[in-house]
Amino acid sequence: MNTRTTSLIARTIIVVCLCVGSVSAQNSPSDSTSAAAKLRAMYFARDFEGGYVEGKKLAEQHPDDVNVKVWLIMNASRNERADEGVELAEKLIAANQKNGWGWFAFTGALNFHDERSKESLDASEKMLALLAGNDDVIWLRASVIRAQGKLEDALAFIEPHLSKVTNPAELLVIKASALYSQYSNQQHGRDEAKLKASTDAFTEALKADPNNVNALYLQASYLLNQRKSTEAYTLLKRALGVTPDSNAVHGEYWRAISGMIDLNSEAKQKEIEADIDSFLKRRGTHIGALRAVFNQYEALKLADKKKEIGDRILQLEPVGRSAEWVLIARIREWSAALSREKKDPAKAIAFRKMLQDYVSRPRHFHKGLLGEVCRNLFYEIKDDAGIGNVEVFNGAKSMIDYEKTNIHMTYPAAAIALAERRTNFREAESWAREGIIEAKKKIESQRGVYKTDAEYEKNLGWMTGMMYDALGWVFFKEGRNEEAERELLQSHKLNPADVVNLYHLGQFYQSKKEYLKAEEYYMKGSLVATPIENKNGNALRALYEIRNGGLDGYDKYLAKVGEGDAITRRTNVLADRIKAPQPINAFSLKSLEGKSLASPELKGKIAVVNIWGIWCGPCVQEMPEFQKLHEKYKNDPNVLILSINNDANPADVPKWMKMNKYDFSVLFDDGYLDKTGIHTFPTTWFIDKDGRIAFVKVGWTLKLTEEFSWRIESLRASEAATTK
Repeated sequence: MNTRTTSLIARTIIVVCLCVGSVSAQNSPSDSTSAAAKLRAMYFARDFEGGYVEGKKLAEQHPDDVNVKVWLIMNASRNERADEGVELAEKLIAANQKNGWGWFAFTGALNFHDERSKESLDASEKMLALLAGNDDVIWLRASVIRAQGKLEDALAFIEPHLSKVTNPAELLVIKASALYSQYSNQQHGRDEAKLKASTDAFTEALKADPNNVNALYLQASYLLNQRKSTEAYTLLKRALGVTPDSNAVHGEYWRAISGMIDLNSEAKQKEIEADIDSFLKRRGTHIGALRAVFNQYEALKLADKKKEIGDRILQLEPVGRSAEWVLIARIREWSAALSREKKDPAKAIAFRKMLQDYVSRPRHFHKGLLGEVCRNLFYEIKDDAGIGNVEVFNGAKSMIDYEKTNIHMTYPAAAIALAERRTNFREAESWAREGIIEAKKKIESQRGVYKTDAEYEKNLGWMTGMMYDALGWVFFKEGRNEEAERELLQSHKLNPADVVNLYHLGQFYQSKKEYLKAEEYYMKGSLVATPIENKNGNALRALYEIRNGGLDGYDKYLAKVGEGDAITRRTNVLADRIKAPQPINAFSLKSLEGKSLASPELKGKIAVVNIWGIWCGPCVQEMPEFQKLHEKYKNDPNVLILSINNDANPADVPKWMKMNKYDFSVLFDDGYLDKTGIHTFPTTWFIDKDGRIAFVKVGWTLKLTEEFSWRIESLRASEAATTK
């Protein structure tokens, strides 16, 4: 056993002896501290899987030892077995309602339960009443308060108890975590004082206990979130010296290596694979360890090794949480491949079978993953004429029941699909109406993300507008035209640029032979830049043919429409110039070539800064146009075209750039974007010669070269006018 681990266990035995002595009346045996101490040490060393596996063995050897059961439950609950932990803890409480350690175990299990975590607060109050003054109980109470998002309450609880516990390190870790959450939860402008206070608390924790794994691990995780990989790496190396078999610590260690800007991809892969090989020699039969390795092989894009580990997981535990994640990863790979390739009927059938097999599994641990699969399956079958209405309805219902994350993709799609098939109108109407309610709840729950009331209203209109459109389409297909028109127009009022709604309005008025109105909506829809399917262009062409008896003159007609659109777009783009531009937040970032570029170097030039990542689909979609912009201005000494890349592994970027034959300038994010409050990708800044952000474009741009050039030339013209 590692000497540091032995030291940790030795310290833990002392604490557990104290705990047991203080609660001897609670039926905690006083003569079996070593087994419980071992499990407790593994828990605080974040070796939850090892603690669970070892705990099962020790529980058989010591069937009457309450403390062994308690720490088995605690480890089980952190090892994705909170259901099992809650069940075992409830048995302890049922045997003795005043068993404080039963309530301790129950609290710990509830804290990590997917559906019952809110109950942990009440449970922790009962635990505290029964075991007042116990160090572990004080720690768990603080942990629960913090986990439930009551950050100020957690800090207020911790402060007076720091001087009362034998070793304050774990309480200081919770304090540091709460402070960091206060810092990171600020969407618009971070309070650096909170970050410093968090760092100071971690420092104090490590001063009290230099080998405290949670202090090392959590501080490293937060550093990684700030893109400080080298600092995180040092802490995680220390943590592995204390706890060499923790799945979580190894995972963050590999993440730290991946995030290092100064290491090339070959060096990163070599170090990570060496650590994986050593890890698997010790833990190659542990499901959680295998899953951690599976995830890392996925990050490294080592397909064969990833498949080998995935197969091993499915063989060892075919019905389990880790198996679910392996299957989901494979489903996502298939989905991505099918979206890139030309539709292959045989592959589409195989993919559908894969989805159906997942839905038919005997148990689903993660309802969100089931929802994702149900959504994919519904989208695969909804437009297939060979699939009956009953199957489509059942697919829609499953999607609505389980997919609660992407409700903008579920409620409207389900209602529209049933309406198109002219079946189950009442259920379709009900889902559309329910979607309106759920959309309002969803956007309200995210209100803190939006910088202004206008941004909040825009997003509320976007999501609720989709639901009103679906409701209107249900009415239209049912022949309830007056209600259909009302709801479709309400959708348009809420979200004027929704191409689906514009198409539906065109279809509605075309059915009434109100061709001018139909043309108006088709035309608007055809001019909207969108990455999704846009039926308005084809509908406009078909309507022109109906009205004119053919397509003669259609090209001239379309060109005229395009000219008018360019004038309107240019006016709208330039109207978004910021009236009181603020200086860009200072930065000094490393480039793809290893050089540094600091924000003061932008002064005196017009700069375009595109914020992107390979992981971001819309970012990648607009990159060909961004490359054209770079080529247009690369010889202009007064214009800089730059980008800041946000990928977790910077080593992926040079290969990707070379593969796509891009050579625009790339800077690597070092935590700057998070501090600046950038959470939407892509985002592009247009910076004037005084270093102030004059325009901001959030999201994907279809005609990027044209529209970005308008902004650049507008800034150039303004500068010229002020120097005359």
